[in-house]
Amino acid sequence: MSIDSAYEQQSTYDFKQDLLSFIKKICKEKGIEEDARMGTSTSYFCLETNDIKVIDKQLTKMIKRLFKNNTATRNSYLLELKHLIYNIRFRIEMSKYERRMRIILPIEEQVNKLRKSGKRIKEIKEELGDNSDIFEYVPRILYHGSPDNLDIIHSNESAQKGSYVYATDNPVLSLFFAIFRNPSIVKANIKETIDEFGNYKVIYQIDERVEGVLEKIITDRVITIHICDGKQFFKPQGVAYIDREWISKDGHDIVPIDRIHINIKQFFDSLEKRGLVEYSRYDHSKDWETVLDMISRNYSFGLGTTRAKDLEAFDSKYDEFINKYFPEQLAFSKKLRAIVKEVMAKDYKQDNPEMSIDEEDNYKLRYIISFANSFLSTIDDNTICVDMHKITDFLNSNYVFQGES
Repeated sequence: MSIDSAYEQQSTYDFKQDLLSFIKKICKEKGIEEDARMGTSTSYFCLETNDIKVIDKQLTKMIKRLFKNNTATRNSYLLELKHLIYNIRFRIEMSKYERRMRIILPIEEQVNKLRKSGKRIKEIKEELGDNSDIFEYVPRILYHGSPDNLDIIHSNESAQKGSYVYATDNPVLSLFFAIFRNPSIVKANIKETIDEFGNYKVIYQIDERVEGVLEKIITDRVITIHICDGKQFFKPQGVAYIDREWISKDGHDIVPIDRIHINIKQFFDSLEKRGLVEYSRYDHSKDWETVLDMISRNYSFGLGTTRAKDLEAFDSKYDEFINKYFPEQLAFSKKLRAIVKEVMAKDYKQDNPEMSIDEEDNYKLRYIISFANSFLSTIDDNTICVDMHKITDFLNSNYVFQGES
């Protein structure tokens, strides 16, 4: 594994500086001024080579030799080295992703424009030409994040009517899936673009939706990114899936081919230093948007799973959560959930016999999301706010939805 093949000069320089600081720290601990005891040596060799495995092996041997009689210090340095190596491996995976995005992001932008223009999938594929395989494209490597270090990733129930293992092509997104497990508490967004010179640019936006939770989530704990063989996955289609999500073929469990362990706090400290993260702290004004998003997406998707088999218990969990964090929105959420259940239960195929089951499901989900979004409006500075007049009309049964937008 070579840094040069996948790494920009600045990142390589940063890693070597971290490595040098680490070696100097060890020298100071042992009272070594000129690296005499380390041989000419380990530190020089590690700073010259770009082979991660060799660096890891040489420094591990050095630490074990220098601290063979001090178990606590030896283990502490070995752990620090492990995190240093994991961080550079993570950066290498990100550099691979960034290279792919220089090709894929412009195509995705074209797809989104065509979708907004009202074109159907078949028409979009025709217009894309050779790039139409973007809909079925599966990367060679995919990533699955988890708070646990897993030997086998077991499938979980999906909105796609079955159980699957989920994975993404973005290492950071896989990390976010594992860290921010409930978007109704914290919502993470990745704003990525390709600039006029063809360079990948990104900002990570972290939206705190419940007061004080970020400090409880971004802590000194470790998340495992499981590296998976893309051949074991396929690209699902439909509203329930984000553009960068793949699921395991036939719902099979997945054995990862490698793992990278990332310390959450260190990761966000690194993003902050590089100016790559924006935090939006909790504000009471976000509550309506949070509840609308929760019901139109989480709740409606969940209705199609076994979690909603006992519908009363399923609704009770939402009542409990909303009453705890968003009590002002509880009555509204109950009424909106009733609409969602009505839409999901309706047989749209009866009036549209040519519609497939998947198309019917996608229509229902689009309708629900559009219905929920109709309560929101955008003001001059692109700030999204709730229209309280519409909320009041809806609660008083006077609201008329104008149709899917």
